[in-house]
Amino acid sequence: MKINSYSVYKFLLFLLVLLPIYQDSPLSLYFGAAGYTLLMPLVYIFILIYVLFNGKIPKNRFLYELVKLGIWIVIISYAAIIIWVMMGNSLTVVSEFLPYKALKVCLQYFAYPAYIMLIIIICRKIGAKFIGKYSFVALIVITLICLCELRDSPYAFQNLHFAAEFPYWRVRLLSLESSWTAMTIYVYTFISLYWTIVVDRKMINKVIVIVCAVILLSATGSRALMLTVAITAVLYLFFGMKKLSRKVIMYFFVAIAAIILFTQLILPQIIDGFTRDIEDYTSIATRVYTSLIGLGIGICFPCGVGGAVYLGVLQQALSKYLYVFSKLPIELNISEIVSLATRTTDQALTVKSGLFHMNMYWGILGTIYLLRNFVRLSKSLRNTCIPKIEVLLAAFWCTVVLITASSNFSFEFWLLYAFMLCLYETHNKEEIADEE
Repeated sequence: MKINSYSVYKFLLFLLVLLPIYQDSPLSLYFGAAGYTLLMPLVYIFILIYVLFNGKIPKNRFLYELVKLGIWIVIISYAAIIIWVMMGNSLTVVSEFLPYKALKVCLQYFAYPAYIMLIIIICRKIGAKFIGKYSFVALIVITLICLCELRDSPYAFQNLHFAAEFPYWRVRLLSLESSWTAMTIYVYTFISLYWTIVVDRKMINKVIVIVCAVILLSATGSRALMLTVAITAVLYLFFGMKKLSRKVIMYFFVAIAAIILFTQLILPQIIDGFTRDIEDYTSIATRVYTSLIGLGIGICFPCGVGGAVYLGVLQQALSKYLYVFSKLPIELNISEIVSLATRTTDQALTVKSGLFHMNMYWGILGTIYLLRNFVRLSKSLRNTCIPKIEVLLAAFWCTVVLITASSNFSFEFWLLYAFMLCLYETHNKEEIADEE
């Protein structure tokens, strides 16, 4: 039986778009954080199969810069381990053998450019529009999962969770905790919204996207997500002002109305929630403190400390600057920070900001290099004639805000990045020909 390659590419892309929503897989039992998603081993398998059959991988200058960052993580990780041992420290930190820890971190990072590469390969064959279509399907699936979780809480989908704790009373979809849902909901909503505006254009599908977004936002009650939606409106105005038309002016007033509605109805709830967090919970103190520590480590070691030695450096820094809390005018709950600074395993021993956590790996110079990549891609997209590209640009920079403030780097983030790359390639075929 002859296999239709077009159908195979569509199926593979569907898997690549859908699988990021599952973030508590059985692989976590063997690989820890690197195994939360099934995508890490799958993307390597798919890339290997493609190279075996085609003998080459696609070229893309923006993707190549991400690969170079990964190569730097490998170099600095093992160089830092050598220096760490020469300074009299143990090869085992918080029960982690550092060379093995570095290997896991490097494999986890390279899975992201491999994921983007696969999407580029497929979209060059079948077109980028299917990313939007499958994101729309994924958004509906996420919403159904949310509704089932509300019904079966606090033991919803227990058989599908392998690292999460039970009982759990908040909506977390198929991830470890509720804070992880913000990136998932946001990315799939805006890719779906863009697809319904530019490609599909059916009013019923636009309504479905909005209904799904409202259900998810209401069910999660994510303050990070609420703030990000408001920031999106502001960024949309910024990116849309280069094209002053009647539609842009209309969208301008719609965005202004949305901002007014946000400040009057939603912002007070967010402020109240943050106030209660500060007074009763540890999340605000932990998030801000660890983020500042992660930023500081990257500045003190501008080339980074790699994906293994950071465990020891981070714990030392967390303990060293605890005295700062005694000098603050308000009393914060720092019990979680003390726990991180003294724990004997690497579980949850991270900076609660994806960007500042990676900042420890590659240093402030690597972070600047990454942000430069994002800026260059944004400028390149703005110079194209891609319709409504300001919607995706606003959404993308809001995801950058999310990974800076509260979320981790995840496959959903890179899905949006890959979608933008594929749209850019679609409108710059001459450049692709030169690269190939």
